[in-house]
Amino acid sequence: MVTRPPAAPSVAQPAARPPALLSSLPSMESTVLLVHSAETGGAARRLSAALTGQSTGVTGFAPPLHAGTAFVWRVQNRYYRARLSLLVVPDTPEANPRLRELAMQAGALLLLYDPRAADGGFAGVAARWEDALSDAAPDVFLLLADGGVADEEAAEFALRQGAELVEIDCAEGSVDMQELAPLAAAVRGEAPVVETAGEWEGLARVLEAVQCRRWPEDKSDPSPLPGAQLTARLQEEAAADTRAAAAAERARRAGSAPSGRPAERDATADEYMAALVGDEPSGVGEAEDEALERLIAQMSAIRNNGAGLPDELRRERAAKLATEMSRLFRDGAASDDGSDADEE
Repeated sequence: MVTRPPAAPSVAQPAARPPALLSSLPSMESTVLLVHSAETGGAARRLSAALTGQSTGVTGFAPPLHAGTAFVWRVQNRYYRARLSLLVVPDTPEANPRLRELAMQAGALLLLYDPRAADGGFAGVAARWEDALSDAAPDVFLLLADGGVADEEAAEFALRQGAELVEIDCAEGSVDMQELAPLAAAVRGEAPVVETAGEWEGLARVLEAVQCRRWPEDKSDPSPLPGAQLTARLQEEAAADTRAAAAAERARRAGSAPSGRPAERDATADEYMAALVGDEPSGVGEAEDEALERLIAQMSAIRNNGAGLPDELRRERAAKLATEMSRLFRDGAASDDGSDADEE
């Protein structure tokens, strides 16, 4: 009998490692695309952190955007609240064709370069982006010159492309970065709104320009928008001031009438004064009575020269003239009735 050696125990083979999952690009409608030259990689990282409040973001995109990073950027003001993506990608020869495609879909495009760079500065920007956006430029298009003064060629490029040229300084600890910090924190809703005077420049202008676009609303947060409560309070205060002013005017008018004058007589005087500003009273006809002619002359004088008189004095004179004219009309009507009766 032949005995067989026991079979060797089976060894479990390691499972095949699944391929690494690639990150999906954010919705370009809500994306700010920040494209930077090789020299401005550090500036782009500092700018991204200052705007979004984050030092790390989502990576792992498929080539040619594999060097890109996406940050969540919450923007809120008194008009809208939005959840944006700040997609930061170096402008390499391999990535440029894809970046040109994304730029036409993005809500905002920021081209960051160093005007001091001897090679790859604005000359590289012009070479790669000269005709990229002639047909479909994004709503917000900024050309950012970091750390130096932009030359005339950059200004002409911005004019041709419909971009805004902004000179910034992303150096760590720069005045521009220090001024941006509280403004960006307020836009994210992490600090009180900062009141500023005059036009925004530098990095503050970048922050302002991005908000000039009406981004898709973020419906996940139902809380009131920053400034909404303040706006409502200011509107209520303005309405209260209007009501108080109207009440004070009514009280002034009510208290301006001399004591003892009936309210009806004061109203009649106001009506006559309104008539005196315009045409003479109608229905007078060809009056032969000297007293009536005298009244008409006085009314004309008030109409022509009364603008410089105090309101109270004009009302007093108008009331006296109105009373006397009414008496004359009544007397004339009575005389006419008497004459008719005598003729009968």
